[in-house]
Amino acid sequence: MKKSFLFLGIMAIALVSGAQSTEGQVNLTVRLTEIQSLIVNPSQANVLLEYNSKEKYAAGVSSTLDNHLTVYSTGGFEVKAKAAVSEITVNNKQLAVNTIKITAQSGSTDALAVGNGVDFKQATLANAHSDNSVIISSTKGAANQNVSVVYAGAGSNAYIGLTNPNQSVTDYTTVVTYTISPK
Repeated sequence: MKKSFLFLGIMAIALVSGAQSTEGQVNLTVRLTEIQSLIVNPSQANVLLEYNSKEKYAAGVSSTLDNHLTVYSTGGFEVKAKAAVSEITVNNKQLAVNTIKITAQSGSTDALAVGNGVDFKQATLANAHSDNSVIISSTKGAANQNVSVVYAGAGSNAYIGLTNPNQSVTDYTTVVTYTISPK
């Protein structure tokens, strides 16, 4: 019996010492695709700047839309705003869209915050993208972070004379388009 255990032990040592080691290699690639996404809060698709008192014509009117934009970008980015036209015409009277200012600021939840490569700006609304239409500039990415936007109309009685005398209310309407692009 001792001989068979000794023989089995020697065989086990021989099998282990005779085993060969092999190895294989693979190339691992992590491919990152640049992605930008910008969502305008669908419940805030209409913005109203209402001038309904002489104080508002004199001081101007603003409307802040909290969490108005949601930004996703895998790297640095810029967000720009532009109007569909440079002047809104109603009854042969024209309101210049460059009298409207748009300013970005941190949202109240999941906020994109100023600092550490993120800058918020005030832009003059125009009908073409230019450096003046940038409202957010960031050197880093953002993952579904919210931005509030302030829309501000002119003061100093800039809109005097633009109402239609045949109507109690005159609405000047244009479409504002936001775009996000890599930076």
